[in-house]
Amino acid sequence: MRHQLTAYIVSDYRHILFIKPSSLGDIVHAMPTCAAIRRAYPKARLTWLVKRQWAGLVERIDGVDRVWPVESTLKGWLSQVSPLRAERFDLVVDLQGLFRSAAIGWLGGSPSARGICQWARGSPWFYSRRVPVPQLEMHAVDRYLLVAKAVGAVESGAPEFRFRIPQTDYEEVDRLLSRSGVTSGTSWVAMNVSARWPTKRWPAASFAEVADRLQQEGCGAVVMIGRS
Repeated sequence: MRHQLTAYIVSDYRHILFIKPSSLGDIVHAMPTCAAIRRAYPKARLTWLVKRQWAGLVERIDGVDRVWPVESTLKGWLSQVSPLRAERFDLVVDLQGLFRSAAIGWLGGSPSARGICQWARGSPWFYSRRVPVPQLEMHAVDRYLLVAKAVGAVESGAPEFRFRIPQTDYEEVDRLLSRSGVTSGTSWVAMNVSARWPTKRWPAASFAEVADRLQQEGCGAVVMIGRS
C-alpha cells in the first residue's frame, strides 16, 4: 500500500481530504492553504477533518464542501477509518503532521490516494510526499502554503482568509454587543486577552496599554473576547 501511495500521481484531484483538527489559531492559519487548493481544483469536493469542538469554525470557512467532525479520543479517531475510506479520497493533505493525523489520513484514504504532509513527527512512512520547511522561523501561514504549492496551487498574492458568515451570526453579535452597551453599527475592536498556554500569554499590562491607545486614537469600543 505504501508503494502505491508513492507511485500514484494525478493531475486533477477530485476528492480531497484536508486534515487540520485543531486548534483555533492553527485552523485560521490553515485557511489560506485551503483557499489556494480550492482555487487550483475548483471542481473538487473538499472535506475538512476537524475535532468536533472546532467544527463550527470550519463550517464558516469558504471553500469547504464538507466538515468531518471527530471526537478527541483514540476511539473517536479509529471509528472514522471505515467511513473515511468509503469516501475514496484521491488526495490527503495533513497539516498536523502527528502520528494520529498521519495514520487516519493513510488508513482513511483510498489505496491509490496520494498523501502530502509538511512534517512527520513520528509518521514518516505514511505519506507519499513530505514538504520541507526551508526556514524554521517561517510564519505558520507561509509554511502551510508550501503544501498548497506542492499540490499545484499557484500563488495569488496575499494569503486569503475567506469566511462565509450566516446572517444569524451577525444578529447574535449585535445582541451580545447591545447587552454590553455597544451600539449596533458603531466601530469596535475585539481583543482576545488570553491563551491556553502560558508561553502564549501576553502580560495584562501590555493588553491594557494597547486598549488605551485604541481608545485614544478613536478606534471605538474595545471588547474583550475569549472562551469561557
